[in-house]
Amino acid sequence: MAPPSKMRVVAYDLDVSFVFAPRVAVTVWRKDVTLPRLLAFARELRTFVPQCRGQGYASITVIEPGISLRMGEEVRTASESLQREFAPHIQCMAYLVQTQGFVAATARTIASGFVLLTRAPYPLKVLSTSDECALWASTYVGVPPEDISRALREARGA
Repeated sequence: MAPPSKMRVVAYDLDVSFVFAPRVAVTVWRKDVTLPRLLAFARELRTFVPQCRGQGYASITVIEPGISLRMGEEVRTASESLQREFAPHIQCMAYLVQTQGFVAATARTIASGFVLLTRAPYPLKVLSTSDECALWASTYVGVPPEDISRALREARGA
């Protein structure tokens, strides 16, 4: 496992947290994606990406049950801009939706639709378990699945 000093946990507020581990960036959205939260994530990414030394990283977004899947135009535009800026560095992108029921099914459907529409230059996948997500992402960045699972646990606990 990566030593604790290699992992940086950022709890921006109670509704979003970010974890940066070697070659892995995890974002947990618990509530609405807002422009200030998205811009905070962008600032953190601009610090993180150079630490990957040109090798790229796995981007993992955890979608919690309380999140609103609607985004205002300003937030959507900023999100698209952010994805374009960092696309050359992303080795793979995963959406982790672990909840059950109608909300989870809706989130998975929307995230899957997003995957189809973005035509991303990197592999994108919607997953339903942390273990599945860690194993899938590890194949793209060469980080042990246990380290990715640890980053996911830290992000969700932040």
